[in-house]
Formats: sequence, C-alpha cells, structure tokens
Amino acid sequence: MRLELGLQGETEGIRVVHRVQKFVEVSTGRIGYAMTALSEVSNGAEWNPDPSFSVAEAILDDPAFASVLRAVLSDGHVVVPAAGLGSSSFDSSNSRDT
Repeated sequence: MRLELGLQGETEGIRVVHRVQKFVEVSTGRIGYAMTALSEVSNGAEWNPDPSFSVAEAILDDPAFASVLRAVLSDGHVVVPAAGLGSSSFDSSNSRDT
C-alpha cells in the first residue's frame, strides 16, 4: 500500500494529482523533494525521480523528515545535501533552493 500526500486539481479537463515526490540531482547527488519537477526551480539542473519514494515510509524511517515535508508543503520544494537528513546535515532554513 502506498500513501500519496498531495492536492488534486483539474487542468483543461485533465485530472492532475500533485504529490510530494523525491528527486536525485544527477551531477551532485543532492536530494530534492517537490510537488512539481525540480528543474523548474533549480536553474535547469537534471533531476531523476525516485519512483519507489513513499512519504509515509520516509516519516517512519526518519521522524525528522516531517520538517522536510512541512517545507515542501509550504514552499513547494526543498533540497537537502546528498549526505541525508540527519540532524547535522539538514537545516531547513539553509536547504531551500530557489
């Protein structure tokens, strides 16, 4: 079972589901979470989606992910260092990439 958190809307008669997705930047290995494609907000960097990502599993694996989720839902995206989400490697005030 996969839990998808997102907003639903319609665009020109097509139903669009926006959900939090995980991306990995090709050149640096940074991790990005976004409601849309990250290339739109990161000066054209190339990002590969992680199709196995699950918001529920991410929160269960690391409760600190809740702060990342808050930032994504508030700002639409967040980028974290390649090292991961540990307390020393994630600072939500410095990790947002616009």
